[in-house]
Amino acid sequence: MNDPLSLLVAELRAGLASADSGSDHPGACQPVRQTNLSTALAERISQIRRRNKSTGQRSLISHLKLFDKLWGERQIASITTEDLETWACLRREEVKDSTIRAQLSQLSLAFEWAVKAGHVSNNPCSRIDFKFQKAGHRSRRLSRQEEEKLRASYDAHRFPRKIIVWGCADLEWSAVRFAILTGCRRMEQLQLTEQSIEAREGQDGQAEYWLHIRDGKTGPRSIPMHPEAFEIAQKWLRLPRPTDSPWIFWPQQVADRCDFGMWHYRDVFTPIRKAAGLRDFHWHDLRRTFACRLIDAGVPVFEVQRLLGHTDPKMTMIYACVEPSQLRASVLKMWSPELQNQEGGQQ
Repeated sequence: MNDPLSLLVAELRAGLASADSGSDHPGACQPVRQTNLSTALAERISQIRRRNKSTGQRSLISHLKLFDKLWGERQIASITTEDLETWACLRREEVKDSTIRAQLSQLSLAFEWAVKAGHVSNNPCSRIDFKFQKAGHRSRRLSRQEEEKLRASYDAHRFPRKIIVWGCADLEWSAVRFAILTGCRRMEQLQLTEQSIEAREGQDGQAEYWLHIRDGKTGPRSIPMHPEAFEIAQKWLRLPRPTDSPWIFWPQQVADRCDFGMWHYRDVFTPIRKAAGLRDFHWHDLRRTFACRLIDAGVPVFEVQRLLGHTDPKMTMIYACVEPSQLRASVLKMWSPELQNQEGGQQ
């Protein structure tokens, strides 16, 4: 059959066959093995679980699950740079640029795996033209007045059925107080077991309480614990629990602690925080509150560094924000009678 339509169809089929065979012609398409985005994201999540500490996995995996929910079923080769730039512009209305950058960074690593595996010819993340705002250091902390508001919000909250076994206001609030009193990261607190706390007699004969964090973000650490924090842990340990649950906090949730932690933050802590009128406040800011209150009490920065488990004192200095009233009090010390007398005696 020699009609023009048949010839056109034959030419198109020949062109497609040439592209599929990997022609050496400069304009030929590079062959790729078709797969959806979920495959690349699953491989990246597997890498994270092999290479990262469990306390550092939560946020990285949550970034990838976001894209899995959004584009998981799409062919990975169909996702373009323009798609990512449009997503970033819309995402900016919900989160800060630093979060967008972190999320795209994990997606880029998933695409890098896909390139090496032959599923896609290039990484669209590498060509994004998006002007990120420079990220600043957070200085949010919980004031004493805000702490009272948050406590009252816990008293008024109706807890979901998922945690109704232990979801009373006093218990839930005590978990917040424990974070303020110890400076634990959220995943560190979720992974505490009965072996993580210890009561022993000190050299002066007084009781000492210790917290042993086995799998911290920067490695294991053992720190002294406030007596109130020890009593909070004991109260949680007295709760009914499954025989196979080693956890101190929320012991009924034996399965994926990471997923439960994200659910609890989103469906319990965030609504209570909003009801208390606390804007731009995260669970991690409880850790910053711990550091700031130690600095306020005159504890040296290097001791605060040890308590937080920081490897670099520069990170501790970021956490340790000083109130303007403290700066004023420090300056006024220059004119204190005690200091003037000391200077007079030296002349």
